[in-house]
Amino acid sequence: MTIFGTHLTGVALIVGCNEIGREAGLRIADAGARVVVFADIDARTAQDCSAESKGYKLHHDYQTAHFHLESMDRDKVQDMVDFVVKGYGRIDYAVNTTGLYRDRDGKMDDKGMASCCEVEAAAMCKQSQLELVYKGFKREIGQGMIVNVTPANPGAAFIHYRHAAIHLTKKTAIRQDSSCRIRCNLVCPYWVRDQHFHMESNIRQNAQQNFPYMAADLDEVADTIAFMISPSASYINAKCLVLDGGREESL
Repeated sequence: MTIFGTHLTGVALIVGCNEIGREAGLRIADAGARVVVFADIDARTAQDCSAESKGYKLHHDYQTAHFHLESMDRDKVQDMVDFVVKGYGRIDYAVNTTGLYRDRDGKMDDKGMASCCEVEAAAMCKQSQLELVYKGFKREIGQGMIVNVTPANPGAAFIHYRHAAIHLTKKTAIRQDSSCRIRCNLVCPYWVRDQHFHMESNIRQNAQQNFPYMAADLDEVADTIAFMISPSASYINAKCLVLDGGREESL
């Protein structure tokens, strides 16, 4: 039986076409989204993800596009959001998998992800409320949903990424304007079987020694992201979901 509340029907923006962003976009298309737009600094990568998503579409009138995000500066992020809103009328789901970095001195730089959250939230606050209607049941589910995602396989930097992303996620979710109903949550994967995981033997060994066989597959992370933007998660807001297979509890 399909859980109806996990079905998506709106417009999605995927910021960052890394392996998690790509897989999340494909899952969102497969869940029924009407539109999925892929944005990345590498235009070719975004274009490839967009083309691939057509093979996963569920919506009968599915549309997809790509956007060349030249930088994470606020004005460029605004251009990206304007592109989606102008083309498709609104942004219902935004997934930010980039914009959070650690510089050479070990300090966190969250300006890119913060710009995404601020600009996306501002656009969503201008939109009408979404509703879930099923078998005579109806409820409002807000004006938009944002999911931020920290980098996979971060090692000792995990706590720093999580701390920085929690701050901006909560700031976005708990807004002063009570008339604006958007959700913003954070997904923090630890070990993930992406290309970097398979190439770096020290990461694989560390994962196996600390908690055997509990590195996540990419589709497990993507499924979690798709759930977090779905109507089934409409009462989850300003939360951090750590995907580590129980690592913290085993320490």
